[in-house]
Amino acid sequence: MKKLLDFIVFSNLLIAFAAMAMLLLSQYILGVDMAINADGIFLFLSTYLVYNYLRFSSLNHVIPDKAGILLQWISRHLKFVRITTFAAALGVFCIAVYFLFNSLSSILVFGLGAVLSSAYLFPLTRESKSNLRSLPFLKTFIVAITWAVVTVLPVSSFTDPGTVELLFGRFFFIWAITLPFDIRDIDYDNKEKLTTVVGQIGIPKTKLLSFSFLIISAFFHYSTFNSLFPIVVSIAIPALIISRLDHQSSEYWYTLGLDSTMIIQLLVFLSFS
Repeated sequence: MKKLLDFIVFSNLLIAFAAMAMLLLSQYILGVDMAINADGIFLFLSTYLVYNYLRFSSLNHVIPDKAGILLQWISRHLKFVRITTFAAALGVFCIAVYFLFNSLSSILVFGLGAVLSSAYLFPLTRESKSNLRSLPFLKTFIVAITWAVVTVLPVSSFTDPGTVELLFGRFFFIWAITLPFDIRDIDYDNKEKLTTVVGQIGIPKTKLLSFSFLIISAFFHYSTFNSLFPIVVSIAIPALIISRLDHQSSEYWYTLGLDSTMIIQLLVFLSFS
C-alpha cells in the first residue's frame, strides 16, 4: 500500500490530478457541464511535465545521500519518470496542435500559463542565471497566479458572471497552500540565498498569512457559490494541515497533505452542495 501511495504522490500524478480537479471545480462553480475535455487532459499532462522538470532540476543540485524521500524516490525510478515525462511532452505537443486549429482561447490561456511557467523555471536572460523564482517574494506568488489562470480561464472568460471572483478565490487558495512549501524549503532557499516570505517573517507569521489567504479565498468563493458549508470545510482542512507543519515535517505532510486539498475541495463541493 505504501509503495502505491509513494508512486501516486512522488511521481507527480497527484499534483496532475489536483490540477484537473481544480479545473472540474471551476466548471461546477461556474455552472458549466462537468467534463474531462481537451483542456483538462492538456492541463493534466502539462502539470505532470512541469513538475517533473522541477524534480530533474532539483536532482542536479542535491547530493544523493542527502536528498529527501521525494528526490530519493525519483532517483530510484528515474527511467520510469523520464519515459512518462517524454510521453507527457508528446501529449502536450499533440493537444497544442489541436488547439491551434480548434480553440484559440485555449491557446491564449495556456500560452499565458506557459509564459509564466517558463519565467519561473528558466533564466530571464542569457547573461543572468536568475528566474522569477529567484526574485524576492515572487516564488509562491507566481505559482498561485499561474494555477489560477490555467484552472479558471479555460472554463470561462473574464466577461462571464463570477469568473473574476473565482479567479481571485482560486489565486488566494493556491497561494495559501503554496506558502508552507517555503517552510519546507527554508534550508535550501537560505543556501541558495533566495528571499522568501518565510525567510523574512518567520514560520509562525507565514502560517498566519496562509490562514488569512484561506479566509480571503472563502469570501471570494462565497460571492460566486452561495453555499457556506462546503467553503468552510474546504478551507478548514488545509488550515488544520498548515497548523501542524514545520521545516522538519515529513514530505507526506506537504506533497500528500497540502496537494491533496485541491482534490478534497472538489469532493467537498460535490458532496455537500
